[in-house]
Amino acid sequence: MNFQPYAISQSQVIGTFLPEQILRGKVLDILPNRSALIQMGTKQFAAKIDKVEPPLKIGQEYLFQIRKNSDPVLARVIRQDDEPHGTGRTMADDVLDAFRMKKEPLAQQMIQAFLDHGDPISRSTAVSARSLLGTAADFPKDIQAIRWLLNRSLPLTPVFFQIVKASMGQESLSAQLVHLRSGLAEAGIHSPAAEALERTLGKLSESLKSVSHSSGTEPENPFLNRLKLLGLGFEQNLRNQIESGGSVKETGTVKEKLLALLHDSKIPHSIRRLAYEAVQKITGEQIQMASADPLVAQFSLHIPVPMREEIRDVSVYWEGKRDKKGMVDPDTCRILLYLDLRQLKETLISIRVQHRDVTLTVQNGSHDLGGWLRAEEPKLRERLSALNYHLVSVTQTKRLNPHLVDKATKALSFSDYNLDVKV
Repeated sequence: MNFQPYAISQSQVIGTFLPEQILRGKVLDILPNRSALIQMGTKQFAAKIDKVEPPLKIGQEYLFQIRKNSDPVLARVIRQDDEPHGTGRTMADDVLDAFRMKKEPLAQQMIQAFLDHGDPISRSTAVSARSLLGTAADFPKDIQAIRWLLNRSLPLTPVFFQIVKASMGQESLSAQLVHLRSGLAEAGIHSPAAEALERTLGKLSESLKSVSHSSGTEPENPFLNRLKLLGLGFEQNLRNQIESGGSVKETGTVKEKLLALLHDSKIPHSIRRLAYEAVQKITGEQIQMASADPLVAQFSLHIPVPMREEIRDVSVYWEGKRDKKGMVDPDTCRILLYLDLRQLKETLISIRVQHRDVTLTVQNGSHDLGGWLRAEEPKLRERLSALNYHLVSVTQTKRLNPHLVDKATKALSFSDYNLDVKV
């Protein structure tokens, strides 16, 4: 699987620093040759520190500014946590002074949020982030969107910022599509764009049913097929067509049909607005698949699937690695599937793949699924074996892990691999 949203270059690796960046870190140990082991958030790294008086203390927090990203990292101390600066002066004030930025409430709140989360800050980052902030009331959502963009090494531009904010606050894609179809039906619209969208949404509903009831010998991947049909590879598909030199053909995806509906001037504004929001939602899902590390795949998606007579969302969290070509490594990964079902209620399926050995755990506190799991295990084992996987075990726990539920369902998943930087 190699979806490249907007064909973004993903070149920065988690754990690297740039000259002039400022970060708050705690000294864990004093090393020889004026070096120290520093903890910043969940990361630890060794750095050579410019001479400072009084000397560094183990357990003390300091503001460090990167001088050179060399071997080892060179840094200087801007301020230590207990340094007297007069009443009311904070670390955020020191950062703003170092960046020659105006000390006003939103800027101070922004810098403090970066410091509290262990984010390294450069002047260009701080200036760009400040330009995106709205009012004080919007700050919690704004800073979350900004930090997520930085976490994924995505541009701090108004377009990306608004897409990410929209993905945080909008209703689910399945609900948006239901409202859009209802609006088209109530308005009696039968334009070519509306009919094309309806046919594509019909394919979306049928794609899972056809696989669930398939008796063929060729294994299919319903997850990958549905991502393609939604349009998570839409821009990449178009770019590939253009680069090949051939004529551009329709992709047949939901996103493509939504864009066509959005640009149909005969469609009422209220319905085009619903189409716009659905496009933003799909684009937000595409951006979710970007990573700050080209070798890491970590994203959460919310995929609409048909369940009886309605369309509901399945929340999917994927954590694993990519190979040198950017493809997701199928041999070792972790997948979480969260469903809120009519009868079974909240259900979390945790899948761990280690060297193609699969361990599956179903978390459900409402029903005892042991008998059903035992009955279906041979069929699952057979299907996985056809894909060259080995099913190790299928179990149930009668309590949902809230941390895993949060990973699967939250709007923005931060890349949180604990990579040590030892140089």
